[in-house]
Amino acid sequence: MVSQVWRALRRIMAEPLGAFGLILVVMMIAGSVMADWLTIYEPTKISPRDRFQGASWNHLLGTDQLGRDLFSRVLHGGRIALSVALFSTAASLMIGIVLGLIAGYGPRWLDNLMLLVFDSIKSFPTVMLALALVTLFGPSLTAVVVVVVLVNTPGYARIIRTQTLALKESEFVTAAQSMGRRHGAHPAGAYHAECHRTAVDPCLDGHSCGHRHRGGDELPWSWRPPAHTVLGCDSE
Repeated sequence: MVSQVWRALRRIMAEPLGAFGLILVVMMIAGSVMADWLTIYEPTKISPRDRFQGASWNHLLGTDQLGRDLFSRVLHGGRIALSVALFSTAASLMIGIVLGLIAGYGPRWLDNLMLLVFDSIKSFPTVMLALALVTLFGPSLTAVVVVVVLVNTPGYARIIRTQTLALKESEFVTAAQSMGRRHGAHPAGAYHAECHRTAVDPCLDGHSCGHRHRGGDELPWSWRPPAHTVLGCDSE
């Protein structure tokens, strides 16, 4: 995993625009984390005497209509946005993984029902959904997190479902299921680890599936079939 991340960073840094974008992201994250040390002004402190000031050494981005330092407000606001984004994305990914695995491994009627629920959620306009939740529960960060989770979860769940269905039809899974019936083991144990590895990775790196060259060389973010057979012998 570390080597894959390192190769991805090297590919990004090889492109000027990619390197510039990565530097901006790092600066934004660093500024949000170290907001208390980068500015001496409180983001909510009102100073009517200093309102509408231009950029200067005292106020790098000037002040607003209430005299609040804009640079301090940008840094502290970035901290809130970063925390909401990280938590909501992680929650969406975890819920999507669970629902996608259930839809892919469950019976056909359950798969169709969950797809119907996913499509119903995606059919709601994001702004209307946000306004409805704010009207019901009031404006808060919790409402923002709930909206982001509801909007992103169906996409992750569909990716996991697709990868799970593809893995269920693999030859080594079919052979493992036959061995499981013969020896009394549950078929899900044959591809439980492989399903996590091949289905979760695409959600983390933003791809729907891995790809290979015609010669069989593995690309940096592709997944490798299991190196062992169901009989416990290493494949050549």
